[in-house]
Amino acid sequence: MEKKTGKKLIMGGIALLAAGGLLFAGWKVLGPKFLAHKSDTTETADGSEVKTLHLSLSTDAMEGSVLYQIAQNFADRVADMSDGKLEVDLYEYGQLGKNSDMITSLDSETQAADLLFVSADALRDAGCTKVEDTMKACAFKNHADFAKWVASSKADQILADTEKSGIGGAGLFFVEDGFYQTFLVTADPIAEKTILGLGFDESDAYYKKKNAHYEFGPYVDIPDRVANGTIAGAELPFDQFEEEKMYEYLPYVVNDNHMVRPYEAIITLRTADKIGKDSVVLLKKAGQETVKEYADILTHTDEETLARLKEAGVAETALK
Repeated sequence: MEKKTGKKLIMGGIALLAAGGLLFAGWKVLGPKFLAHKSDTTETADGSEVKTLHLSLSTDAMEGSVLYQIAQNFADRVADMSDGKLEVDLYEYGQLGKNSDMITSLDSETQAADLLFVSADALRDAGCTKVEDTMKACAFKNHADFAKWVASSKADQILADTEKSGIGGAGLFFVEDGFYQTFLVTADPIAEKTILGLGFDESDAYYKKKNAHYEFGPYVDIPDRVANGTIAGAELPFDQFEEEKMYEYLPYVVNDNHMVRPYEAIITLRTADKIGKDSVVLLKKAGQETVKEYADILTHTDEETLARLKEAGVAETALK
């Protein structure tokens, strides 16, 4: 299995061993009830040895996405902050399974992941009711506002609810997968008109406030739907809008910075017990610092992208 630690690419999956054990991303099942973390020992420049404990992080995000970049930064930060004693191995896009399914078996002895990035809606469906408060489009004004909230007592209360829910995991911190914007054909009011998107319930409620219809549809349909006049605009992240050159037929942007939903970083209780309280605190701090750093990175990236779009003829307008 070839995997990615920090900024190296994971290519592997799950290997089935003929000897009867299973190797799941750093967990070795040597029998029906015995699990052991994967660890290795390396020699430092001064000749001393450092024992490194590997933790597997599962995310449904694809490589290159904002969420995956944050996971990479988090992994690197954990290695630095722990002086190499902890190493987070990343597994992208459901390589270990779909996270929304995996959270129903966090306490299973064959659980593949130590850490997971799980969407707020999946947590709500699993019984973490307080996470509902985070699932409101435009709940955060911008990336910096979200990063500030991540370090707040309110976020801590919601994270604490994860462990109380009995799913077998504890919340560490929240992360974002970027903000969405509204791109329009004209600057006219959108009342009674249709906005195309990926079918998020939160977005549906958001556009209903403007008396607009929100409809699920793949992004590849946008050009034809604009051409035949059946949509007034689309909900997209900046990077995809620019990459697909959609400004050629959606020349107006509503820079409303609405977040569809955040993700929660979860550690299984079994892993938390294994690594100890101090290491759990370290993971939490590393996550918060990563989110804070990426707030600055994403803000700068969005500003640069918006400037390029304006040079291409895109104009800002309000959602009315």
